[in-house]
Amino acid sequence: MPLPLRLRSFGLSLLALGTSLSLSSCSKSDSDASSSLFINFGPGEGHDLRTGTNLPMGPTDPTDWTLDGKWNTTEQKLFQSLGLDLNGPVQNPGKISTAGYPNPAIGAFRFSYSSWQSPQAVRCKVVVVNQVYQPLIEATSPGLSPNQEFQFDISGSSFRRGQLYRVYYVMYHGTTLYHKGHGDIKIEENH
Repeated sequence: MPLPLRLRSFGLSLLALGTSLSLSSCSKSDSDASSSLFINFGPGEGHDLRTGTNLPMGPTDPTDWTLDGKWNTTEQKLFQSLGLDLNGPVQNPGKISTAGYPNPAIGAFRFSYSSWQSPQAVRCKVVVVNQVYQPLIEATSPGLSPNQEFQFDISGSSFRRGQLYRVYYVMYHGTTLYHKGHGDIKIEENH
């Protein structure tokens, strides 16, 4: 039996209001994805396949180990102690190369950078996070250097086999931002 016109109209109004509220609560700005709870690791497998000597051995993720654009609030908070404008201009973009290897990793992985800019010597801070942006490892280069390599122990219980982890990094000299980016490391499933 059909509902009276008044009830149908009221029901349609409630449906329209509910749809409007649910759509407005789901919308977010791409420039500030701080409400995003999980990291999007990118296309394909979400990481570059690299040997222990940093040679490519398969598909790559074009979003990894490059200069990043604007970071969301959650990403910026990982480096708030630096006091830098992480979404501000970057000096000499494209003058720093970065890498994370081996990938997938067993027990440990390396992160390295090389700078060929002026000034060549930069300081680097690295933060490794899980898929919900929880910091698991933090390291800062001991001084200014044009080249640096960090080795990270990932054999602990914080790192699970078969999972992806994000490596965020910032290169700076004083209050000048020279490079910021990320790369994803997968923990080898069989070891």
